[in-house]
Amino acid sequence: MVFGQLEVKTVMHRLLRRYRLELPRPGYRPRYDYGGMPIPIDGMPIVLRPL
Repeated sequence: MVFGQLEVKTVMHRLLRRYRLELPRPGYRPRYDYGGMPIPIDGMPIVLRPL
């Protein structure tokens, strides 16, 4: 479990240091499925732009 958390933190660190995360278009509002936990129906589309 600890190794998995470390791995996720490493990947996120590298991702956020190299790319800017943006929504696919201005004003994008995701639709949610309010089953057990609110989850975007179409996932969470993002655009990665190099810094």
